Amino acid sequence: MTTSKRLAFQGTTVSAAKSRADIETLVLHHGASSYASGFEGEKANILFKMKNRRVRFELKLPKDDEREAMRRWRCLFHLLKSKLVSVAEGIETFEEAFLAQTLVPGHSETVAQWIGPQLAYAYEKGTAMRPLLGPAGETR
Repeated sequence: MTTSKRLAFQGTTVSAAKSRADIETLVLHHGASSYASGFEGEKANILFKMKNRRVRFELKLPKDDEREAMRRWRCLFHLLKSKLVSVAEGIETFEEAFLAQTLVPGHSETVAQWIGPQLAYAYEKGTAMRPLLGPAGETR
């Protein structure tokens, strides 16, 4: 007997536009000093600046499936809400909650995009990683 797995927010009636507006309201309410969103092909980006950090979330959008786009936007809203509540309640710091999506200064990549391949290589080879920035206060 097989059971089908129900996806989070499957069957949502909240439009993608409403979820995008909810995301903007949410991050501004939690102290973002700037906010932007945009689309390119089959992906959307949410960018905001908070606690002197620039943060970007990329959302892959399905081709010609409005219901799935609605579901994904709602998932992103709840992901951001959970992270921001976690920070507000002191469960984790802003840096801990948003490190992977923080933009690396001077680059267009997020920390996850920048360090991910290096981390994967170190695990694959069983080697230690070189320090990324050196001692505190030094840059590369």
